[in-house]
Amino acid sequence: MYKRQEHELTHHPYQSWCSTCVAARGRDRPHGAVTLSGVPVIQIDYTFLRSDLPNDTTSPVLIGYALGSGYAFGWVVRCKGRGDLAAIRSLAAWLLEAGFTTSLRLRSDSESSIQSVARAVAGLRSAPTILETSPIGSSSSLGGAERWAETLAGLVRCYRADLLKRVDIAMKSSDVLLSLIHI
Repeated sequence: MYKRQEHELTHHPYQSWCSTCVAARGRDRPHGAVTLSGVPVIQIDYTFLRSDLPNDTTSPVLIGYALGSGYAFGWVVRCKGRGDLAAIRSLAAWLLEAGFTTSLRLRSDSESSIQSVARAVAGLRSAPTILETSPIGSSSSLGGAERWAETLAGLVRCYRADLLKRVDIAMKSSDVLLSLIHI
């Protein structure tokens, strides 16, 4: 019983015995292996969260994903680009927390807002940061980040479902409570 209560605090990792996880996140996971050599690759991008509640707005989320380790980051941002300095600092701090204290490759798509975040994070790091831009139309270049975006959306659906079940609160993406969830 204690294990179940502990799991229900975060719904992470996914558990097939948890009805909330199954309802909100259940799906087959890919089984492909990632092999890397040399400098670690960190993928960054934006994803967007929105509930199916009436009058809800879309919330942008800055995400990061470390290829190989699967270590991931998510932060609801006030705005895309360099305008949310707290998000940029948090991404840089996450890299340190994850142990990326030497050279790394920071990969993003060609969108100017995420590229400006990549440049800002590189400027905050003391170690060399190689900025990479994925080719246009090559979604597999950011596949780890895309999968993390799906996982994050599933976690948020779990949190929403759990809040509704436990205390009858329906959380919108625009609610302040969502901005407090930093993964």
